[in-house]
Amino acid sequence: MRKFMIMLTGIAVVGLLAACAPTKVSSSDRPETSFAPPTVSETPLDRTPVPGLPTEDMMFIFRGNEDATKLERVEVFVDEMTEDAILEKLIQFGVLDEGTEILSFEIEGDMPIGPGAPEGTTGGGERIGTLNLSQVPASGTADETMFLGAIGNTFIENYELDKLKLLVNGANYESGNVSQGDEDYLEYVTEYVNVQDDSEEEE
Repeated sequence: MRKFMIMLTGIAVVGLLAACAPTKVSSSDRPETSFAPPTVSETPLDRTPVPGLPTEDMMFIFRGNEDATKLERVEVFVDEMTEDAILEKLIQFGVLDEGTEILSFEIEGDMPIGPGAPEGTTGGGERIGTLNLSQVPASGTADETMFLGAIGNTFIENYELDKLKLLVNGANYESGNVSQGDEDYLEYVTEYVNVQDDSEEEE
């Protein structure tokens, strides 16, 4: 009987030790763990202009070429397109002299009709600008043709005019070569070349 009890005790101890032993897990039973780096979003950056940031206006300035044989049209950018900004560029490009002022600039007639206007829309009248300058350059016949064409084309194109009336100190333009009356206007000169501004080419 005593030997039987000892045997039962031994079996119980062996069973207890077996229960406390760590369980071995094969590699196939282990849960998979991913150590891949976090993905990076490939969504493109939003490049929509932010409201409130400064923008520039584009305008065209005309000038005569070096030998005064053809008009050149230069595309320029300014903070805001105004008659004063145009005057500044005309002086910069040598069309008008330093110190020239715009005494007045007025537009009469219909608003320009853009490409989005309904089909069949008509203006119903000419759009005419009247530019009154404090002075104009003294020049020969060829130079005079160029600077008159440059002034006329610049204001006609930027303000979408049909024609431009040029006054000097409130009087019709007059020189030794040209004498304009009340019904004389500067018309748009269609023969010109597009050029890049010299200062832009140097940048």
